[in-house]
Amino acid sequence: MMREQIKTIKGFSNSARQVLSLLTQIKTRLGGAQSVRSKNVTEPNNLLFEKDLMSVSLEKRIPVGTWRSVGLRVQGLTTAEISIGGSSIRAISVQTKGIPYRVGRIDPRNAFVIDCSPLRLLYVRPDYRGYRYAAGKVFPRTPWQVDYDHALGRQLALQLGFRYVLLLRVAPSVNRAHGAYERPPQGGKITLHKFCFADRRIMDKWLGRRPRHGGSQSSPMRYEVGGRQVFGLTLKQAGFWGYAMGVEDGPLKLTGLTAL
Repeated sequence: MMREQIKTIKGFSNSARQVLSLLTQIKTRLGGAQSVRSKNVTEPNNLLFEKDLMSVSLEKRIPVGTWRSVGLRVQGLTTAEISIGGSSIRAISVQTKGIPYRVGRIDPRNAFVIDCSPLRLLYVRPDYRGYRYAAGKVFPRTPWQVDYDHALGRQLALQLGFRYVLLLRVAPSVNRAHGAYERPPQGGKITLHKFCFADRRIMDKWLGRRPRHGGSQSSPMRYEVGGRQVFGLTLKQAGFWGYAMGVEDGPLKLTGLTAL
């Protein structure tokens, strides 16, 4: 009887050991599964973090003082929104959706500014001889030489009957290269348009380029008053375009200007 009891106890002990071994295996497997689950839970966060790092490292930063940084200032504007000539201060201010200002003590009939941020546009009478003086009051100073040039040739503007012309700052060499193409044609007539816009040849001057010859033409096409084109510009070209109108990296101050 005693022997049978001992055998029974040993059997229970062996079973207990087997149960304990089985429980240990289950616990080990459960622990591994938990670690796998925890790893799967943290992976998306790690991936998001890595994506954030990639977006930061791949982000294109445009340095201040470059043509592209100036181009950022005029993003959203199109070339068809800026009139290069107009019949009156009111017509130009309505077309540009800007506010007219007087430049110092200069008679507004000779020169005035249209503020339509970020632009500060200077318009002058075509035959006004003090236009360089007015430009010096409006355009920021530059460390290099620039010419203050009429976007539409003065004689052509007078022939077409426009009372005011937009003034640009361009490289002297570019100004000279376009001079021969800004003479008015023979027998020109006064236009009834209130304002006019840049064509391809004028846009070339605006962007600091020499006149281009197209096809079999011996010279750029004659200016047509009724044209109103939208020219696609790269960010760098937009910088040239904005700079010619006086745009800088930061906002321009309206010092020396009085609202009309």
